[in-house]
Amino acid sequence: MPFVKLDCGILDSSVWVDRPQRDLFITALLMAQPFELDEETPQYHVRELTLTGFVIPPGWYGMVSAAGVGILRRAGYGPHETEIGLRALEQLGMPDDESRSSDHGGRRVVRVEHGYLVLNFMRYRDFDYGAKDRMRALRQRQKSETVTAVFGERSPLGKSKTVFQRADTMDEHCFFRKLVSRRELPETVYIGVVSLKCRIVDSQKRRRIPARSQ
Repeated sequence: MPFVKLDCGILDSSVWVDRPQRDLFITALLMAQPFELDEETPQYHVRELTLTGFVIPPGWYGMVSAAGVGILRRAGYGPHETEIGLRALEQLGMPDDESRSSDHGGRRVVRVEHGYLVLNFMRYRDFDYGAKDRMRALRQRQKSETVTAVFGERSPLGKSKTVFQRADTMDEHCFFRKLVSRRELPETVYIGVVSLKCRIVDSQKRRRIPARSQ
């Protein structure tokens, strides 16, 4: 089922201050479905089947398979408001120097053959406004798990055994390498842990060497 995110920044858009444009733009967003243009497509005037001279480049857009009056009807505009709605559709298809986006000269909704295209539909649909915060939290969590794993408080996989205890049951180099490949342990930490393990083993061996008799 089609869906689209509504950018809160639209409150600062030039569309928001014009109620008919705002109504019809949001309605078109809700009616649109992802659609790929394979070739350049000309824009038509809202009131007649003549070309405006603007050409939409190939790419992904939102297709509204309806006539202009169909969009007006879905927006709740009655017959006595048709002129207001058509004028708003014309404005949405014109260049807007005050638009927050310079794409397509600030045009938002244009008439094409078989319907209307919402030009910035995919930007509204695909943009993930929370991605930065989630990635920051993920990096912080991975950093915390790596540190606690090295010092034996908690393993990266959430087990109760420490890294060194788990390493006793298998080849330690293989174990740590798997952590590195899964990005649960940085390469530098892997080298430091293996080096520390070697020093510990070497120290234990030296303590087991009996003292020479005088």
